[in-house]
Amino acid sequence: MVCSISGAELLIYPEKLVSVVAGSAGSLTCVAYGQPQPDVIWLKDGMPLQNASTLTIYGTYLEDANMSFVQSILEICTFLPEQQGNYSCYTDNSHGNNSFSFQITVFYGQYYRFVELLYFKVEMCSVEMVTLDDFPSDKVANIVDQVMFECTASSVPSPSISWYKDGSLLDSNVSNITTTIVSNRTVASVLYFSDLRVTDAGLYSCNASNPLGGSDAREFTLNIQSEK
Repeated sequence: MVCSISGAELLIYPEKLVSVVAGSAGSLTCVAYGQPQPDVIWLKDGMPLQNASTLTIYGTYLEDANMSFVQSILEICTFLPEQQGNYSCYTDNSHGNNSFSFQITVFYGQYYRFVELLYFKVEMCSVEMVTLDDFPSDKVANIVDQVMFECTASSVPSPSISWYKDGSLLDSNVSNITTTIVSNRTVASVLYFSDLRVTDAGLYSCNASNPLGGSDAREFTLNIQSEK
């Protein structure tokens, strides 16, 4: 009986240039073959990729009398700008190696679209608009009072919250602002005054946004009155 020996080769691989819409999901496929069975790894900007909350790598294997085949799939949910870069599908066994490199570019569009490329599929991912679930209302307080305002926002991908006073962004390092990650899609932020002054009065807003450009905001007024 003659045992077939073959270095690792790539049979199927992505397009050289791949453009995707921000917020969409994609799966990329590499099929390698060789004898003995080859390994397949994915790299981004030269660094190996591993399973994480934003991506999953899995494979299937097939073997006949003379050759072993490996299908490796890289799934990315919610393409964001940081997912842009140079990717590679690399395969090797004890008798050789091969690789294919390609570029992924993430762009924004007015609408998320359905795009198909050779051996590459982009489809709608789980995306939720930015929503303020809890936000402050107008308040009247006295000088030296302690006052707390809270905003809670949710979206996929997760949002961030900023506070404004009279149209100017409040510096979280100077103002008493505390932000808490409630879950992978919800954040809560608190604006706290421990000793109100007359100059604290004004028009405030709580603004939530996410990396896809979604946003939601609410305005409220803080009025200060002198103690009688």
